[in-house]
Amino acid sequence: SPPGSESRCVKEVRQYDDKEGLHGVTIQEAIAQSPRLQAHLRMADRYLVALRDGMAAAWLLNRTFVFPQFACLCDRSEWPDVMPTCRLENSDLEFPFRCPLNFLLNVHFMQGIENGLQGRRGLPYREHSFLTHPWLSRRLRESRTEVRFRSDAPSAAAPGLVELPRGATDAEVLAALGPGTVAAGSAVIMLSEAEDVLGGFEDAATGAYVRSLLDQKVLYGSWCCSRTNFHRPGATAFYTKPAELPLGVRATAVREARSWRLPLKGEF
Repeated sequence: SPPGSESRCVKEVRQYDDKEGLHGVTIQEAIAQSPRLQAHLRMADRYLVALRDGMAAAWLLNRTFVFPQFACLCDRSEWPDVMPTCRLENSDLEFPFRCPLNFLLNVHFMQGIENGLQGRRGLPYREHSFLTHPWLSRRLRESRTEVRFRSDAPSAAAPGLVELPRGATDAEVLAALGPGTVAAGSAVIMLSEAEDVLGGFEDAATGAYVRSLLDQKVLYGSWCCSRTNFHRPGATAFYTKPAELPLGVRATAVREARSWRLPLKGEF
């Protein structure tokens, strides 16, 4: 690792056969000797935080979520020769590379997310290329609102742009983008970023439901594999599940503690 790098590596461990006949190295050994895998795992953790907030905002606004195009720093393979370089032998893969969604999420878990849970609505979604498809309708191409998050209050509003406080709560998202707002008439609402932009749900019941929906359907993924037979423990690295957002009065306290917050209905 270069001096000052967050990644650390140790001397490469040669692949070996363990007492069960599995070939490769343990996932702990793989992480220790591969700075690229370390960086990939950290980046994937950040992606999950962005999905937590972006998908929560889409659910709040009763919209269809369009996945972003993700970039990855480590290839996947059920054969352990992918370690320690994160690149298969004879591969010309360059890093970072555009990767499919199943490099980050267990996509089969997402089945039914559009139907919801416990009788409540779900969250429809589309692939990352949806908004650039040549057959996309004119309205979807042209009717768009951009959302930016900032720590200080904006001096003036620009057409087609909505600025929200970083750490906005559900109440603020709805006040700025929900029913009755100018943005609500836009066919597409585009977030300039989504990592750690929400501050919680003042409606605690809604927040608990959205978290349950995302926990069961989305916020779970892993990297594979440092050893043969990935079903055995020690061959797969699981990404860190994002922290839960504050609910109820805790979320209200987050909003009220900020120097800039959006006025809500009934507030002056």
